[in-house]
Amino acid sequence: MDQETTSNYGKKEIDVISEFFGKIKMDPSTKKPYATIIEKECLIIEWKIFKQYALTNFKSSNQKQVWNHLHINLQKKFPNLDKIFFITNVILMSSAICKRGFSQMNLIKTDLRNLLGTFIEDFV
Repeated sequence: MDQETTSNYGKKEIDVISEFFGKIKMDPSTKKPYATIIEKECLIIEWKIFKQYALTNFKSSNQKQVWNHLHINLQKKFPNLDKIFFITNVILMSSAICKRGFSQMNLIKTDLRNLLGTFIEDFV
């Protein structure tokens, strides 16, 4: 991976994430601000440093190994990146469970079963 590709890798995604989770939001009922989850500028800096660290130390590792190493060994050095790692994993897990539920529902509720009325059920 060349220097330009490395410096641009994940930049757009980190910008979107830092904008969303680093923005002060207001509680609609009390009109008081919520605390931000991450420090926007720090997350961007942490991402730049972590990319170089990962490229140097994890050339033959998979993503799971890299993120586990981040959480276990580098949590204090990259606190904002660690928080984002957990947030994104929760989102992925919660949507997977939801998708599985809809998939099961679609297996049960088919067009043919939808047409069955009480008249046909009496014969079955």
